Amino acid sequence: MEKISLAKLIFRQYARSALLIILTIEVLLLLAYFASNWFLISSTKSILERQARDMLAEVAEKTAKVFTDGALLIESRAELFARAHEVFFAAPDSVAIKGEKPTFAQAPNGTWYQSNITDGSSLFVAKTGEWGEQERLFATNTVALNPLYKRIVETTPGVVAAYINTPGDMNRLYPFIRNAWEQYPQDLHMQDYNFYFLADEHHNPARVPVWTEIYNDPAGNGIMMSCVAPVYVGNVLKGVVGLDLNTETFAQAFGRAESEVESGRENSWAPSVFLVSRQPDADKKQQTIVFAPPKELEHLFGWREDLEENTREKVTPDQHGLDESQIGKRALSRVRDAGLRASIEQFIKNPSVSLLPDVETADGNYFLAGKEISGIIGRPDAKYWVFALKKKSEVLRPAEKLERQARYGGVLILGLMVLFYLWFFRFLRRRAQRMASMITAPMQSKLQAKETELAYTRGLYESASGYLHNVGNAITRMESSLMDLNKVIKSSEQYPEAFHRIKAGGAAGAETLSKFEEVLVGRTVPALKSVADSITRIKDAIRNAIAHQQAGFKAAVRQASEEVNLSELLDDMCQLFRKEHPAISTDISPGVRVRGHRDPLVQGLDNIIRNAIQASPPGGRIRVTCQAAREAALVTVTDEGRGIAAGDLAKVMRAGFTTKQGGHGLGLHSFAVFLSASGGLLKVESAGPGKGATVSADIRNA
Repeated sequence: MEKISLAKLIFRQYARSALLIILTIEVLLLLAYFASNWFLISSTKSILERQARDMLAEVAEKTAKVFTDGALLIESRAELFARAHEVFFAAPDSVAIKGEKPTFAQAPNGTWYQSNITDGSSLFVAKTGEWGEQERLFATNTVALNPLYKRIVETTPGVVAAYINTPGDMNRLYPFIRNAWEQYPQDLHMQDYNFYFLADEHHNPARVPVWTEIYNDPAGNGIMMSCVAPVYVGNVLKGVVGLDLNTETFAQAFGRAESEVESGRENSWAPSVFLVSRQPDADKKQQTIVFAPPKELEHLFGWREDLEENTREKVTPDQHGLDESQIGKRALSRVRDAGLRASIEQFIKNPSVSLLPDVETADGNYFLAGKEISGIIGRPDAKYWVFALKKKSEVLRPAEKLERQARYGGVLILGLMVLFYLWFFRFLRRRAQRMASMITAPMQSKLQAKETELAYTRGLYESASGYLHNVGNAITRMESSLMDLNKVIKSSEQYPEAFHRIKAGGAAGAETLSKFEEVLVGRTVPALKSVADSITRIKDAIRNAIAHQQAGFKAAVRQASEEVNLSELLDDMCQLFRKEHPAISTDISPGVRVRGHRDPLVQGLDNIIRNAIQASPPGGRIRVTCQAAREAALVTVTDEGRGIAAGDLAKVMRAGFTTKQGGHGLGLHSFAVFLSASGGLLKVESAGPGKGATVSADIRNA
């Protein structure tokens, strides 16, 4: 049957009856916490994804509409701009110029340009253009329209320039271009350029504003579109006005502003907006081109808009389209991320689906929505789309933050629970131990004393058994001596015959006397003496054994355990032994106390110090130490005497074993039995013969 302490029994009973139920309930509550958080966060993510997709589709649709509305606004501004010039052309002399008048100069290449009023519009006339009195008057008086040029550019989103081109190869453009003659070719012929001929009577018989294709601005303003409108006086085309639109600025002004308004969350949900166009290149091949990619998506597209890279040295007739390098960089097929490229291609093939599946990119998953832009008048083979793109992780960031907080909260709660139960188990165990101590305290000291006395008595009985064994060995040796005595007595049976021969005299009698003397003196007497000595030693050994055993039993019967001041006891003993052996030194800690039987303890310590003195030569140093330990004391006696052979170390504490002349081999054995009764230990160490010995006594409280 398993033995269990009272404290452990109390602890187990409480744990089974109450603690396990409480722990089970708290674990179930913790699982319910994690499960409910998982459900709420999953629901929140689903709602956020649905709202993000709906918002993205709405942004794409509204952005496309805003692009269309913006284009219509620009068209209306272009028509207003054209009507203002029609009024001017109808009566150019009626305009009054206030302030500084323009001055014109001829450039080194033979072209003409305006050299002053740099805060207004610039003027350029080709070398082959018309520059007569009428043209000079027109060039001078159109300065009066500078406020209109400036206002249209500054108040129309995306518009970066306003201009008019005349059949006489004259160009007036706002904002002012310094050294305009370096920007335009000297033999500029307006009818060769799309920003002029798309509005002429052949291409635009309806005389409405029309759009050019997307092109690279020679003035370095980036990727452009132009809205051009004819200026008629009667049926005569006097010129073509135009408003240049930067596609990236237009996207920022309309698309991104609209996406931020639609997000309504301090721009945290604002998607990135970009344009895609399909239009023919110089070889009439359809090209799908990406325009105005946001800077934050440069890593997906693999390029960004560079105004310096877009600058050309001269205006050329082919500027109505993009050159091969521009198309190559912006081509949809060159978009770096394959997932984004495939999603855009999928939408262009099936534009009826405004919301596309999640886009898997190298940067993570994105939501993507697209919408075709309608209502822009231009070539029928050119199409435009607007796309809204938003990273999924940014949309789900609030839910993921909530998920992290819930997870950290759960881990914190779990950690606090573990710490609480560790503390509570420790507290409960201490209370159980305290309760058990309160219950067992009255009996503990008595039981401990009884157990100690019983153990010591058991040791004495074991020692008595050893002593009786030694007595039996002594009796056996006595029997051997008696056998030797019997042999001597048996040999004396021949003595009468020997005496008869001696009495007869003669030579035979003399010879017999001589032999008898030899046998009696040389053999019989020594044998008898040896037998007598052996019997005497056996008698002494038996007497000592019986006396030692009787003394041990008497001490066990009459003595109970008591507190012994070991420090004072050893000091007194060493002072007495110094009279016999002055070379005894001590290192005894003060106040070392143990609880035990005083008489056996005194006998044992006396024995080991006396053994050290007997083993040491005169003046040989002996050192006695005593140190306190937890519920114990350690006493060591070290000498520089004759030492102990390695073969005898294992036998020195056996009953009856001794290396001393006349020793009975009971002292160390008895002390070892006494110490072991209370859990102590007697230990003997020696490096060998002639190298001294150390005896250590681990004395425990009884």
